[in-house]
Amino acid sequence: MYQFFTSFSAEEKEENEKIIDEEEKEDDDEIIDPMIPLKEECKKRIQCIELKTFYDACKERVNSDPSTIESCAEELYDYTSCLNHCISKDLFNHLK
Repeated sequence: MYQFFTSFSAEEKEENEKIIDEEEKEDDDEIIDPMIPLKEECKKRIQCIELKTFYDACKERVNSDPSTIESCAEELYDYTSCLNHCISKDLFNHLK
C-alpha cells in the first residue's frame, strides 16, 4: 500500500518551520489601500473642489432651516462621482 505519512528529520522540520515563519511574516505586512492616497489627490482637483463647495453650501442651507425639505443628495452624488471618476483612472494600476 501507499505510505501517506513520512517521518521528517530534525533538519527538515527546522527548514519547514522557517518556511512557514517567512510566509507568516509576509502575510503580516500591513496592506495599504491604494485608494486612500489617490482619493486625497483627487480632492485637490479643481473640478472636485468646486463640487465640494456646492455640497458644503447646500449642507449649510439645509442645516440653517429646520423646515426645509431640501436634501443635498444631488450635490453629494456629483461630488462623489467626481472623486470616483478621478480615482478610477489610476486605481487598477496600483493593484497587484
